[in-house]
Amino acid sequence: MTNGIIARIVPVPTGGYSDSGAYFGVNPAFPITNLADPQPKTVVQSNGGAGQVGFSVDIDFGGNVSFDGIAAIGTNLSSDGYWEAFATANGTPLPAIGAETGGQRLTFTGINSAFGVAPTTTSPVRHALALGTSISRRYLRIYIKDNPAANVDGVVRVGIIAAVQLLIPAFNYELGSGRKIEDQSIIRTLPGGETAIERGGRTPLWRATFSNLLDGEMRSLWSILSEAGTSAPLILCEDPDIVSELNERIHYGLLTGLDFNERVQADKQRIDLTIREMI
Repeated sequence: MTNGIIARIVPVPTGGYSDSGAYFGVNPAFPITNLADPQPKTVVQSNGGAGQVGFSVDIDFGGNVSFDGIAAIGTNLSSDGYWEAFATANGTPLPAIGAETGGQRLTFTGINSAFGVAPTTTSPVRHALALGTSISRRYLRIYIKDNPAANVDGVVRVGIIAAVQLLIPAFNYELGSGRKIEDQSIIRTLPGGETAIERGGRTPLWRATFSNLLDGEMRSLWSILSEAGTSAPLILCEDPDIVSELNERIHYGLLTGLDFNERVQADKQRIDLTIREMI
């Protein structure tokens, strides 16, 4: 088990998402601009021909920004899904699609199996988080591709594509952390004794206590929390080890019940984090 991850989503300015063009066409009913909404809205890209099923997007951050991972939230990719990423610095725009040079290719770990879901998972929604080394770039192009034989629709859907800045504490969260389902359904007992049920959404929550944060890690976390608060989404990952259950360990949403941090030792601090998913 690898330590949990707290990931800040790198902001993209208005107009920063654009269709890469060529290989994959966007369904106009689900435009690329949907990616700008923090509440995941579906974007659909179709079969690109020649046996390709995939998604591609260009991101302009408006200037060089640092990031060390990429995330895809709310996709329909199979466990055969994989991605490629390319980036260039301020003053050097991305080349024409398909003309990227090897020096611009970004390498992330866990690419090929990060889209997998547990065999018992009934939800078709999948998440992926890929980790790399920190770089500073302005332009980012991401391809997400799937095995046509495993993608029965012949299209790739995605809710959020983002670059992320990662905080991976030296010590993992405490035992006792866990998940919960918050059911928004209304259940009433009618005058005749029958039970009436109005089904609502079922929202996953995850709570964890990080009790051995080093002072430097707490400063990094404080920077993340100061920006996100409880009104901007973050990504929390319980365990990034690449296994079929990775999908269930990735949580995209808003922090709730954010409380004071506590000093537990001269060089260690403690904080409780609870995330309420937006998927």
